[in-house]
Amino acid sequence: MSYLAKLLGVEAHPLELTVSMLEERGGGTAIDARLVGEIHERMAMLMLELGLDPANTTGSELYKALNNRFASDFEQLLKTAKFDKSALEKLFDKPEFPKFWQNSLFVGVAHDGGVISFNVYDALSNHRSGAPYGSQAVAEFKEALGAELVARYERQFGAKDILTTKLKHDMMVASNSKSKKENN
Repeated sequence: MSYLAKLLGVEAHPLELTVSMLEERGGGTAIDARLVGEIHERMAMLMLELGLDPANTTGSELYKALNNRFASDFEQLLKTAKFDKSALEKLFDKPEFPKFWQNSLFVGVAHDGGVISFNVYDALSNHRSGAPYGSQAVAEFKEALGAELVARYERQFGAKDILTTKLKHDMMVASNSKSKKENN
């Protein structure tokens, strides 16, 4: 669980408490553990697609490979002045949108004390800002991961369940506090 908290950038104890209560009520469905497993599986597959060894790649190498892949996949669109998040959102469900990025919205990895995002919107932000490794964008990834965690528990217990509502609230608070810190 603490790995999930690290990816989300939230305090481990409150998240662990809410999730353990959900898990206990659900008979130990391990939704959180299965989500972490899926993230690792997708991350390994995507790293192999980048030509990297998931067991032997530095954070800097991964970040550089993701930046290069983004630039390559969107080379023509990057030349237009209006290529931004809304332009990406309009393309996302189209057949020509690179599959690599469609399956990676909530994929990330804790590496070198930070988090590296595979989220296409973070990749766009990193490309536009030229953010060096260690200062990379992760807000879109964290929001997508929090939403995915909440959605999985809502499917199990319902959106109106008090604990899923608390989890959703906690994810929104964490997302909003991160956004405020990044903007200051």
